[in-house]
Amino acid sequence: MGLTEGFPWLYLIPKKIMGDVEDPIVMYLVVRESLNMPVGKMCVQVGHGVQYIITDFYEHINENIADRYKIFKEWQYSGVRKVTLKADEREFDRIKEEFGDSIRVVVDAGITFLEPGTETVIAFFPMYKSNRPKILKRLQAL
Repeated sequence: MGLTEGFPWLYLIPKKIMGDVEDPIVMYLVVRESLNMPVGKMCVQVGHGVQYIITDFYEHINENIADRYKIFKEWQYSGVRKVTLKADEREFDRIKEEFGDSIRVVVDAGITFLEPGTETVIAFFPMYKSNRPKILKRLQAL
């Protein structure tokens, strides 16, 4: 099966955009490591984080400033790169405190593995890799 089979829109993305980019636009997702979530649960929580960012963008599309709109569209058409990082309790809380309304925090409903209201993932709006905050540079990939 070829890369674009079943995904005809991939033909619209120039190879140079999908490939090597010196300063890619990335959506960062930070997982609360101490919860020791099973892999499937963690994947779903990260998916919720991505969903929250995208939904938030489109719900407020008329309020988005030109730079934010441009970055989102570039990210959307350059491979929608995402990086998942892990944080301990202290780091997770620090990120929430430092970035407040500019991030989205995934809160679990408590149906399966976690208690209702457990914060699991922090999602950041896509940004140029060179502009990521210092705390994200220090966190390890999951």
